[in-house]
Amino acid sequence: MKIIILGDKYQKGSKSQGCAGLIKINNNSNILENQYLILKSSFPDSKIFYVYGFDNKKIISYFENKKLNINFIYNEKYDEYNEGFSLSLIKEYIDSETLIISGYNIFSPNCFKKFDTTHSQVFVDNSENSKIGCIINNKNILENIFYDLDNKIHSMFYLNKPDAIIFNNLLQSKVYNAFLFELINTCISSGCNIKLKNLNKNIRHYKTTNNTKQYEKH
Repeated sequence: MKIIILGDKYQKGSKSQGCAGLIKINNNSNILENQYLILKSSFPDSKIFYVYGFDNKKIISYFENKKLNINFIYNEKYDEYNEGFSLSLIKEYIDSETLIISGYNIFSPNCFKKFDTTHSQVFVDNSENSKIGCIINNKNILENIFYDLDNKIHSMFYLNKPDAIIFNNLLQSKVYNAFLFELINTCISSGCNIKLKNLNKNIRHYKTTNNTKQYEKH
């Protein structure tokens, strides 16, 4: 499996906290260390790619001696384009099962315990604080993703091999200004069957409100 972490941008209200990967979640760990530990434990044979951009010198300096098995990909245009460009930097690696996650996702140890790699999936945001939601049919298959829809979901997507190849084909065009969910919508239009999956509140999302750290359970 390929795992892509999009940590190159900062979300609104968190720029002063620095790059996503170095944000502390406790006294001993930051977000990227949490992600790496859980993902490698859950998917030991996976290949992890981390797209970084904002605060690039700090994140490289911090992790250069950590000996983590991560492929760091620098996006120098992180503040110019959307996720379509970020993903285009590593499009040649999206050729098999692929999990794409936000640099602000925080996982609990058992988050992926019953993860099904057979079907492409999006993941329920149980807190319903997400800005994006989806429309599903009576077979729990996605029909569309957009802002302010019911069935709130994370900006986290799993694509099985056939759907990852379709996704890869999309990235061959200059879709630099496309948001990730827009690319997923195009995949749906191209015949991908993507299911809505509930990971039982084992995902948190880092958020700042009025300069106060919050770890929202999703």
